[in-house]
Amino acid sequence: MESDTSKVLKYLLKDNFEKPPFDDFEYELHSHPDFPTLKAISDTLEKFGIENVPVHLKPNELEQLDSPFLAYIKNSGQNELTYVKPLKEAYVEYRGETTWVKKESLRVFSSKFTGFVALLNLEKASLPPVNIERQKDHLLFKSIVTSTLLCFVAFIYAGISNNPSDLFTNITSNLFLITKCIGLILSTALVIRELNQSSSLVDKMCKLGEKTDCNVVLESKFATIYGWLKWSDIGFVYFLSGLLFLVFRNIGLITLFSIAAAPYILVSLYQQIFVLKKLCPICLAIMATLIAEFSLSISANINLSFTSYELVNSGLLIIVPLAFYLTVKALILSRQTSTKLQFSYNRLKRMPEVITQVIKRENALALPESPIDALSFGSKADEALKVQVFLSLHCGHCGRLFSRINEQLNTRQKLKIDIFLNFDPKNEFQIDFVEKLLEEYNNGDTQKAWSSLGGWYSKPTNNRFMLRVSDPSEGLKKMFITTNRLMKMNEISSLPKFYIEGFEKSDHYGLNDYLDSVNTIKDFKSRNQKEMIIYT
Repeated sequence: MESDTSKVLKYLLKDNFEKPPFDDFEYELHSHPDFPTLKAISDTLEKFGIENVPVHLKPNELEQLDSPFLAYIKNSGQNELTYVKPLKEAYVEYRGETTWVKKESLRVFSSKFTGFVALLNLEKASLPPVNIERQKDHLLFKSIVTSTLLCFVAFIYAGISNNPSDLFTNITSNLFLITKCIGLILSTALVIRELNQSSSLVDKMCKLGEKTDCNVVLESKFATIYGWLKWSDIGFVYFLSGLLFLVFRNIGLITLFSIAAAPYILVSLYQQIFVLKKLCPICLAIMATLIAEFSLSISANINLSFTSYELVNSGLLIIVPLAFYLTVKALILSRQTSTKLQFSYNRLKRMPEVITQVIKRENALALPESPIDALSFGSKADEALKVQVFLSLHCGHCGRLFSRINEQLNTRQKLKIDIFLNFDPKNEFQIDFVEKLLEEYNNGDTQKAWSSLGGWYSKPTNNRFMLRVSDPSEGLKKMFITTNRLMKMNEISSLPKFYIEGFEKSDHYGLNDYLDSVNTIKDFKSRNQKEMIIYT
């Protein structure tokens, strides 16, 4: 389910980085509320550490650029994104949304240039680490589909290896074997294109001239049988079943089906030439294969009488591939639909208007007018996202929340964390730990204190033993009173409790989503505070 814009940007990443996180980049690009505009592209590149500046240039100013850049050109009347690399002697090499890597003179390229460019600083770029969970999900899905296909190929190979030698010595069988393999390859290319997973070779085949366009044919009502079941699916199963008939020596049925498929050739040609007035080169190649099989069936002297056993066996050779194929396709379509819905949901929830409305619905954190002491960690910059977290030392969910915050702190860093720690005043081990934590924090070693807190949550309960302190310190008493006072003011009865910029975290957003929209959140908070002052 790769978009044309994604293809260009993936080529950019592949051309400049070793093992770039393609899946993560595509996820963020498609989740941007302004996708597929230049703003979405620019913001996504920036998020992945690639500095860029969108500008408007005149065509004659392109000759001044000596490093790769993104540009929009006119192609068949449409704006097309391209990744461009300047070459010597006034030449450029570019990869477009519908154009594979192409080299041409700067003068020719400038004539198609629309004026919109994104200048790239690739020398200082540093890509973030791969999202492990997303990578695992992608690899698992590919493994399931691949292993299923390999099992079926092994089944065919076993049939061929056990078949008598006449499969490869009989001329008619050999010719049918060739046509079935060609038809299977072509129908596979057609199915792959319909699943939006096409390759550059298939794209070139589909655009051989002005009268050819696979999309017009494949997206027409004539290409669909019912729901997502297409004629290309029937073609794939037809050639696959025919190959199985050949393997299991049911050549008579191959002849029968080849003759029965003849009317489809005439109907499809009529629809493409006179109704749609566009031709699909791959479809035409498949029809040429069907014509070859029809001619072979007519000319060959083949016995068309069948026993009941052969008919039952042949029925299974049709039903099994059909069920197998439809199951795999349903799995792929289901995943694509789920991904599309996820992208749509992400784009919606990242819109500034939606974020502010969601924040308004959440409970605001009530704080006393006098300054309060909290354990503050992370960035001290004004642009950092400020979060307030209520944690308990005897809470498993608190440990998991701490781990998620720590992960974001290590990767994003633009995070200021205020910790309000709740503990059992009668538990000597918790008291001893908090005393040590306060000592590290008050000595200015906040990184060590943060690590100690992480160490507490990572250890089993029976390993949380430390030296006992005779009397609780004033700092510990103050922390205990402050945390419990705030919990009472805000009616917090269970922990953990998570606030973002003074508002309770929404279940619809993760911390990563808030970090992506930090400017929107801070602007809303600033306006909200001014409105409160005016109202007062």
